[in-house]
Amino acid sequence: MPARIEEVHHAEQEGVQFYLLTAPTRFFGDDNGWVTGMECLKMELGEPDESGRRRPVPMKGSEFKLECDMAVVAIGAGPNPLLPTQTAGLELNKRGYIVADLETGKTTKTGCLGRRGYCHGFGHCHPGHGRRKKSSQLRP
Repeated sequence: MPARIEEVHHAEQEGVQFYLLTAPTRFFGDDNGWVTGMECLKMELGEPDESGRRRPVPMKGSEFKLECDMAVVAIGAGPNPLLPTQTAGLELNKRGYIVADLETGKTTKTGCLGRRGYCHGFGHCHPGHGRRKKSSQLRP
């Protein structure tokens, strides 16, 4: 996990739960469009490839469900190139990141909250956890 030990510590203090070597396979939601849970698959490290890296491989029969009211999908390391063409009313900065209030995560699109990497680039992670907690309380 690309984080400093103190970032992990701060995240855990704020209630973040880490599921390492785990891959989400699907999300569940309610009739209002809010996430209510997710299905995950446990992974294990496979045999080393020619570079020596052991890549995660699925463990058969390891599927499990987690209840949750928020899911932070953290894949990739840059802004989504589809945002400008697929999301009307969402303002982006010159680098392609979402323009959002640093405290609340509010964006220029009603009902859309921005998060750390997609708004401010990829720096230290722990300040974003507290903002997610605050912004989750803005739900109708």
